[in-house]
Amino acid sequence: MVKPMAVAGAMVCWGVLFVGCAPAVEPTPSPEPSPVPTFQCTPEAGGEAYACDQAEYEAMVVRDEQYAEAERVYRRAMEIVNALTNSKQPINSELIAITTGSAQADFEKALLDISQDGAEYSGTPEIEWIRRAPDAVDQGSVVALEVCTSPGDQVVVVDGVPIPSSTAFERVFFRLEDGQMKMASGQAGEVASCWQ
Repeated sequence: MVKPMAVAGAMVCWGVLFVGCAPAVEPTPSPEPSPVPTFQCTPEAGGEAYACDQAEYEAMVVRDEQYAEAERVYRRAMEIVNALTNSKQPINSELIAITTGSAQADFEKALLDISQDGAEYSGTPEIEWIRRAPDAVDQGSVVALEVCTSPGDQVVVVDGVPIPSSTAFERVFFRLEDGQMKMASGQAGEVASCWQ
């Protein structure tokens, strides 16, 4: 005869076996929301950063690179123009390679005139600041910069008389040609100071 304790023990053992063999039931986790990437964008004209999506951020990065490249082109063009002016040389191939349109034509004419005049040129004008001009467009430009340049240590001597150089404000426009940023056109005028 089977003792009741033995039956009870067998039942407990079978229960343990069944629990051990049954797949563990786990609560279905509620799906966690995918993290939404938060990017910080800065307005094209400058100002406070704001939260933006990835597409807007990537567009901003491309735009920032265009402005940075335009500034590099501008600074290099001015170095070349200054060197050619001081040595009274006409436009060269490097300046031609980074300019186009009316900017190139204006440099070519100005440098030719300088190479033939009787003045002596020395020193370097000082670029006081460069800033973006996001609302300015000219002749299919992709970006525009505003630049203020003071005389620096530039000296122009005509018939032995030093002529004071002026402070200039420019709006300079850039185009992409065959994937290369080029100075395309500009507007310039004399100002009293870069810091008014």
